[in-house]
Amino acid sequence: MSKGKRAQPKLRPEESFEERLDRVEEIATSLNEGKLQLQEALAMYQEGMELVTALRKTLEESRVKVEKLNRLTGQLEQFDLGDSPSS
Repeated sequence: MSKGKRAQPKLRPEESFEERLDRVEEIATSLNEGKLQLQEALAMYQEGMELVTALRKTLEESRVKVEKLNRLTGQLEQFDLGDSPSS
């Protein structure tokens, strides 16, 4: 059995939230196509999970900031990431 290249996923701090989200979507598409060798698929899955963890952390930090700003301005509404304004 030959060893394939194993990419060590590294989060790059200079990447924006949107760039990380785009990368997760690329990874999901590649994994769903089912054309990757096992080692490559595992490496991509690991990278995707690390990105998802970082994205969740960013969202949580943003939620906390919004709630702090709301308290400072007298707005006491809870910030819910699941709600979207209707147009």
